[in-house]
Amino acid sequence: YQKSCEEMAEILGPNSVDVIITDPPYPYEFIDTFSELSKTASVVLKEGGSCLVMSGQTHLPEVMKRLAENLTYHWCCSYLTTGGHTNIHQRNVSAGWKPVLWYQKGKYDGNYIGFDSFRSNGNDKNHHFWGQNVYGFDQIVKAFTKPKNIILDPFVGGGTTGIAALENNCFFIGSDIDSDSIKKTLHRLQGDH
Repeated sequence: YQKSCEEMAEILGPNSVDVIITDPPYPYEFIDTFSELSKTASVVLKEGGSCLVMSGQTHLPEVMKRLAENLTYHWCCSYLTTGGHTNIHQRNVSAGWKPVLWYQKGKYDGNYIGFDSFRSNGNDKNHHFWGQNVYGFDQIVKAFTKPKNIILDPFVGGGTTGIAALENNCFFIGSDIDSDSIKKTLHRLQGDH
């Protein structure tokens, strides 16, 4: 869908999604997207459903505050970015991992997920400027879903979550406000990945 995160709540309706796995943009100009995501997740997630949100660390306290507006914090997992580090000059650090924030709608009653650290096997910026690696997202999908679960990514970017969802026999719903992101994702989901 070429729709905003908020519009997806209206399209999908209440209790329609098992898991949200997404990677919203990190710059502060997009901080409101985390509030929008929290609101949408509180509508579309089934009771006990998980919302897994990759985030940068520069604005992490505010990101967490905004996600908690409508969801319950459960845990913070790590996503190790092997093969590439990002220099955060304003903080004088080179980041080699990203938080994957785990929020819930209601109480989590799912499976034991095992180790709380996931690892990419290199960068993948071929499909989107901020794109993530399918290998790493495959691990996240395996840990948090079961076959036939419905996964939503309302910030689809280059479609990485969709590829990982389909490879694990899950259903996938993706949206983004950017038409190029939708076109690239559709192209990948139709076999060019």
